This record gives sequence, C-alpha cells and structure tokens, in this order.
Amino acid sequence: MTFPNAYQGLKNVFTAQILSLISTGCTLIGGLTGGLGVIAGSVATGLGGGVLVIGALVLSLLSLIFTLMGLSRASRDEEAFKGAFNCSLINLIVTVILNILMAFGIGGSVLRSVSTIISLILTILMIAYIFKGIDNLAGKLGRSDVSAAGRSVLTFLWVVYAVTIFCDLMILLFPTASVFMGIMGVISFLAGIGMIIGYILYLVHLNRAKQMLQ
Repeated sequence: MTFPNAYQGLKNVFTAQILSLISTGCTLIGGLTGGLGVIAGSVATGLGGGVLVIGALVLSLLSLIFTLMGLSRASRDEEAFKGAFNCSLINLIVTVILNILMAFGIGGSVLRSVSTIISLILTILMIAYIFKGIDNLAGKLGRSDVSAAGRSVLTFLWVVYAVTIFCDLMILLFPTASVFMGIMGVISFLAGIGMIIGYILYLVHLNRAKQMLQ
C-alpha cells in the first residue's frame, strides 16, 4: 500500500459519513415518534423517540471524532487534508459556541440561521480540501479517472451548496417578503434534493478513493 495513512484516514472519514447518515435518520424518526407519542399520550412512544434522538446525538459526536481522526491521519500522506481538518475543527468550535449562546436565549432564530450558513460554508470547504487531497493522490498514482470523477462531483456540490447558502441568506435578510420567500423556499427545497444526491455522490467518491489506495 503506497499511502497507508491516507487510506486509513479516508476509511475513517467514510465511516464518519455513514454514522452521520444514520444519525440523521435517527433524528428524523425520533422526532416523529416523540411527537406522535405526545399527541397520542403514549409515554413509551415518547420515551422511545427521546432515546432515538439521544442516540442520534451520540452518533453525531462519533462521526465528528472519526472525521477529525481520519483527516489528521490522512494529512500525514497528503498536505491538502490538513486544510480539511482545520475547516472541520473550526466548524466544531463555532457550532459549539453558537449553540451555547442559543441555549442561553441569545440570538434566537437569526443566530440559528447564521450558524447554519457558517456550517454550510465550512462543510463545503472541508469537502473541497478532501477532494483536493484525493485528486493529488490520484495524480501520483496515475488514476486520471478518479481525478475526473472527483472534479465532476465537487462541481455539483459547489453549485448545490452555493444555492442553499444563497437561499438561507436571502431568507435571513428578507424574512417579511412573502412572495420572494415563497420562491426561495421552492428553490431551497430543490437544493435540498440536490444535497441528498450530492451526499450520495460524495460517499461514492470516498469509497472510490479508498479502493484506489487499497
């Protein structure tokens, strides 16, 4: 294996994304189950939903740990992964600070929107650095097919994230323009579908990179 650290690091990042995906599913199911439990007056159903939500938080934390560990190790073989590590770490610190402020009732919905926008920006930068690292390794290994595939996926992700960030920013700046907000809502919904597609493509490319390095 030519780049063992990069291989193991990307393997950890891939695992982190799977955990994050499961966490999102648990959050959605837990929230729905908990809500139904409250409506139906079922304590067991409500508690079950609460357990799923707590499980989702644990999985989310594990995902973050695996991501940071993976990027740190991968950076031993490829410098570009350091940029991804820094973006991920900054995202964590900023998110924690903003969540603490919101927990004390500071900022309200505005701060929540700002937090989302900052997180989106740092996430796409992290992904861009990861793809750059994979591209550099692919160049060293003569795998132009992996490089070409990665550039196509990254271009798609840039577009989807840019549209999502733009919509969130417009909704933040012009919350009372109902017709305009309706249009932004539709575009944001379509961008959300694009996010799901992009996330799948991201996972596929991570797996492709792992196979290249194996």
